[in-house]
Amino acid sequence: MDQLWALSYLPGLPRNRDYLILSLPFQEMQVDVKEILDKETLPKKVYRHLETSNLPLFQWTAIDVLTRIRFLSFSYRKDWFCGKAYLRLIIWWIRSFGFYYPLHIQSDGGVEFAASAPGSFKRNLEKVFKLLGVTGRAFLRYPYISSCHCEERRLI
Repeated sequence: MDQLWALSYLPGLPRNRDYLILSLPFQEMQVDVKEILDKETLPKKVYRHLETSNLPLFQWTAIDVLTRIRFLSFSYRKDWFCGKAYLRLIIWWIRSFGFYYPLHIQSDGGVEFAASAPGSFKRNLEKVFKLLGVTGRAFLRYPYISSCHCEERRLI
């Protein structure tokens, strides 16, 4: 397991050894939901097609902070039921490849992750996923997810 250790840096801090942190793949993840019909990102023709074709309108994204690997999923609803199912799928996938160390998941504090009150995301995550070795917290800025959504807009 020691061979999996990799060096990463805290975002926004100078790259010197005082700020070095050790992390493992999939140990630090950020999750978010994006409404696909965001009126500023896609051409009008695409919006019309999405509205008439009965396709899912929400994109769920989880990104590993260290490796930048993204997990994408789509749903018709944006609620805690879908959020819980999405997080379980990701956690089980990670565990199926032998990554058994504790995982830490961060959210932007939206209702889709049952985070409407301060600290509720962390409480709900620990209640639901504690047996799977997952902890979490809500955060205000999410630099990895935000840049991920920007990359997706450029691809369209």
